[in-house]
Amino acid sequence: MYTVAILNLKGGVGKTTTAVNLAAGLYHAGRRALLVDLDTQGSASAHLGAPTDPDPSLGDVLLGEASISDAALDILGDPEGEGGGDRLDLVASGGVRLSMARTQLAARHSKNRLRKALEEADELYDVAVLDAAPGLDALFLNALYAADLVVCPVELQMASIVGLRGFREVTAFAEEEDGLSVPTLYLPTNDDGRVAESTSLRELLSEQFGDYPDGQTLPSIRYSSALSKAVGARQSVFEYAPSDRGAQDYARLALTVLRHLDA
Repeated sequence: MYTVAILNLKGGVGKTTTAVNLAAGLYHAGRRALLVDLDTQGSASAHLGAPTDPDPSLGDVLLGEASISDAALDILGDPEGEGGGDRLDLVASGGVRLSMARTQLAARHSKNRLRKALEEADELYDVAVLDAAPGLDALFLNALYAADLVVCPVELQMASIVGLRGFREVTAFAEEEDGLSVPTLYLPTNDDGRVAESTSLRELLSEQFGDYPDGQTLPSIRYSSALSKAVGARQSVFEYAPSDRGAQDYARLALTVLRHLDA
């Protein structure tokens, strides 16, 4: 099982939208996908209309009281199908329980608890997608240390570009202290061709990181009202508006991630 962490220290850049729709895109590409909600507010769980504090939850997993397979909720697909069935499952955050786990992880300076928990589900899924909340805490670090690949959404606004500095400092520190070097790809989000700032900031990212596949800047997720409306409908964009540009862009991202991981 590969693990993709959706990380950025800044909020409001499209992390949960990307996590949910990447996981759904992987499912629609024929993979067994697992979405893990690392936000104590349960943003990814709410997006898909799932309970944010089921019993058990991710909080229970990180507290050592349940396994990933115990906590996984069926969202899409047929888990009983041949070969386990192509599917999308969700491990909901657990709210207060996840907050308790975060405190315990911080007290123990534990950065690998999530990685070990995911290893127990290695044969059940092809790809796990981790949705971490903004801000630097023990859950963010556990997501980073569990990842085979980091996708960093960057909304095409100047405040989001400036906020990348802190994210890059954290990853550089992890490499210096622990030798952790996780490939990172930057995903421009909310790219509105009608707004000059979107174009100029997209070009700035390309200049700084280069364009994929030779560089680290992925093709943009274009502005789409269907992406926000899908949240209200408690669906991924693939279920809400399968022909929309948002579905097209996240399908492309899913295939790009699969090719990158396979390589």
